[in-house]
Amino acid sequence: MSETALSPATPVLSFSPIESDRFGFRIFRGRASDLDTTAISQEVLDQSVDIAMIRVPSASQYRVAELMDTGLPVMVADTVVYYRADLMAGEPPSPRNKDISFVACRPEQAPDLAALARDAFQGYRNHYSSNPLLRSADIVDAFVDWATRFGSNEVPGQTVWLAVREGRPIGFGACAANGNTADGVLFGVAPAEQGHGVFGDLIRFCQRYFQEQGCCEMLYSTQTQNLAVQSVLVREGFRPHNSLATIHINSLLSRSVKERHTERFPQSALHNPHSAILELAARQYETGFPGPGTEFLSASCRAIGPVHAEREYEMVISFPCVDEEQLTCKSVVKVRDDRGALCLLAYHDLTCPSRA
Repeated sequence: MSETALSPATPVLSFSPIESDRFGFRIFRGRASDLDTTAISQEVLDQSVDIAMIRVPSASQYRVAELMDTGLPVMVADTVVYYRADLMAGEPPSPRNKDISFVACRPEQAPDLAALARDAFQGYRNHYSSNPLLRSADIVDAFVDWATRFGSNEVPGQTVWLAVREGRPIGFGACAANGNTADGVLFGVAPAEQGHGVFGDLIRFCQRYFQEQGCCEMLYSTQTQNLAVQSVLVREGFRPHNSLATIHINSLLSRSVKERHTERFPQSALHNPHSAILELAARQYETGFPGPGTEFLSASCRAIGPVHAEREYEMVISFPCVDEEQLTCKSVVKVRDDRGALCLLAYHDLTCPSRA
């Protein structure tokens, strides 16, 4: 994972088309030097984000509670620790497994690389895995796509090195070089070969290669729970350099897998906004989707802006997640005034036993 410089200002969320297409949500990514909860929540609303994935220094993780107070669904998805090796400190050791060779992946080897990545990352846990909205099969596909895109050799400075034994790839290291810095972006080893020094040999080979290319340092990052990898990194001369917390905001403001319901009403219907939204939505759930007998599993409502007596309002209910087998769904209720300003935002978890 690349350790780009942290912005000193409020993060700007960037639309991620690859992740959006893969997971079926409108996904944005961001990086921040601190957790500016007001700016982040406003940007999520302005961009109609379904899922925001934001990395901040671990030292700022204490402010997650403030972000939760905005009313948006927030979770700490993982913590990534970055390691750094000084390639100017001396010549890295030679690989230990003498029967392994290291070759740059060619485009025609993409199927072998994809199969290797799929085996290596089955069951691997990262920030994707922490988010219940993302399917596990799609998560494995993400790692496969990540590896094969590096292996396509389409981007200068990006290379995938294959560890080959008896003509068969048993491990890979996807790396990127930028100036004097090399980055170990994604490494994987076939399950049957794990525990036999293949990962360490890949690290040694890459250190030697990038040292010969004139790089002064090599970076590598992994999740904090990945202790085996960190032990190898320390043994191979890497030292902890930085750590980032990954925050997910499951705001679900764009997606709807069912037809949206729209209803208009005067301000008088919002005499008590929070309870009124609950009543208006419950009536719609009974007469429309999910149907008679709908029950609330949880409900939350956040005031975004003021409610004015002289204006009319529009309520739009969307259904971003529906589980027909479990008879549950999530709904998002947005209330806007007649000028289009968002006033209220509510999240409901529902079940409808009568649909069985």
